[in-house]
This record gives sequence, structure tokens and C-alpha cells, in this order.
Amino acid sequence: MRNQNPTAQRAANSIASFMTKIILNALILFIVAKIMPNIEIKTFGVLAASAFVITALNAFVRPLLIFCTFPINVLTLGLFILVINALLMYLTSKIVDGFYIKDFMSAFWGALIFSAFSVIFAVNNRNVRVNADAGKKDKDSNTTHLL
Repeated sequence: MRNQNPTAQRAANSIASFMTKIILNALILFIVAKIMPNIEIKTFGVLAASAFVITALNAFVRPLLIFCTFPINVLTLGLFILVINALLMYLTSKIVDGFYIKDFMSAFWGALIFSAFSVIFAVNNRNVRVNADAGKKDKDSNTTHLL
């Protein structure tokens, strides 16, 4: 096997990470649509497009919104982020034809469920990565990762 350029390796890892997020977000959106009666996804293609849009919005727009609303986030002890998540989910429903959310309150509760499942999957994904590295020796030091 050929040694890859470290920059190319990082780019490949970033793309793989983004694709993983899209797949997890698609799964979570599917669950949210099944739980919430006012959120509807017409087809699998709409689910895939919605997952891509919400992942892109979370990657590029959400950090900007959080930065711009920093004072209100501080005043609400971070609870305003739930409103930002609902806004992004509602915006996704306006961008993707076939992904319907009845009103903003449905988007709010859907985003709350989406966030809860995201946390659950993120914790499980972290545990899988940690366990995958168990027993491997670090190249730079002579330590072995146990967890």
C-alpha cells in the first residue's frame, strides 16, 4: 500500500466523516418523522436530500447563528440553541420539496427529538471509535491505548 499525503488523508477523513453524519442524520430524521405526526417525509430520496441539507446547514450556518446569538444564548443558558435547531429544521423543510413540517412548534419538538437522538448516536459513535483503538500502540510514544 502506498503512503498517502497527510493532507489528502485528512481530506478523505473529513469526507468520510461528513458522509457518516449524513447517514446518521437520515436515520434520525426517519425516526423523528415516525414519532412526530406533523412532520412528513414523502420518499427515500426526499429523506436523503433532507439529511444532506440539514447536515450542510448544521456544518455551515449553525455555527454562524450561534455566534450571532451568543448574548441570548448566555442569557438563556444555552437553551436558545434549541430554537436555532428548530429554525434549521424548519428551513430544511422549506428548501426540500417533499419534507413537510406543519408549523414552527412541530419543528421545535422535532428538533428536540433530533437533538436527543444525535447525542445518543454521538456517544455510541465515540465509544465505537475508542474501542476500535484499544490495544493499538501509539507511533510517537510507547504507550498502548487501553480504552
